[in-house]
Amino acid sequence: MHPGDTAAKTFTIHNTCTGTYSANLADAILQVEFFTTTYTITEGLGVLAYGLSQPQSWSGVNLPPASGVCNGSYSFSVANGGLIEATAWSTNIADIDLYLYRGSTLIASSTTPTAWEPVRVKRPPDGSYQVCVDNWSGTPGTFNLVLQVIQGTDLVISGVPTGVIAPNTPVTFTVTFTKTATFGTTWEGLLYIGPASTPTVVEVPVTIRTVPRATIYLPLVMKKASP
Repeated sequence: MHPGDTAAKTFTIHNTCTGTYSANLADAILQVEFFTTTYTITEGLGVLAYGLSQPQSWSGVNLPPASGVCNGSYSFSVANGGLIEATAWSTNIADIDLYLYRGSTLIASSTTPTAWEPVRVKRPPDGSYQVCVDNWSGTPGTFNLVLQVIQGTDLVISGVPTGVIAPNTPVTFTVTFTKTATFGTTWEGLLYIGPASTPTVVEVPVTIRTVPRATIYLPLVMKKASP
């Protein structure tokens, strides 16, 4: 698979799941994705899996004008991370900016002259991070923030084929997950798929929604037979 390919390799997501609730095990979305390429993948297929995680969000957070770029901030850690995606916006400040630091090192930023700023980092190294929101306009107001950090080792890949893959050849592999979770929750994962040397060519989001299976008891009606 190469950038610009329209869609070659087939995989199916199956699931195994454990739960903290007693209403049996959870069900999950079953996904089948298709990609096609006219290229021969000589080095074989590479598949990376990350997650499962849940997004975090904040709304109406005060953002007073102040010196520096961390007028509003949130710190978090990453372990086996597949993606950091943050979006900040304001409805009452004309211009805000968004910065992402790993330790004291700036690794991503969005500084457009608007109040909508996104940043996105693939496969971030493990470590401590901070997302900072800057009140560039200098007028008091509030901001909103959505932070999605897809990380963890809940998803497990198996059955990835080795060796040369010819163009337009169906390929199947399996993704399983084990997650301790309460029912009614949604979890996000991410797969990267591509040639073994560049496995991040294609991104495939994985969504798991835990749904308890119900047990239905039907009444037993007995009728006396006629003599």
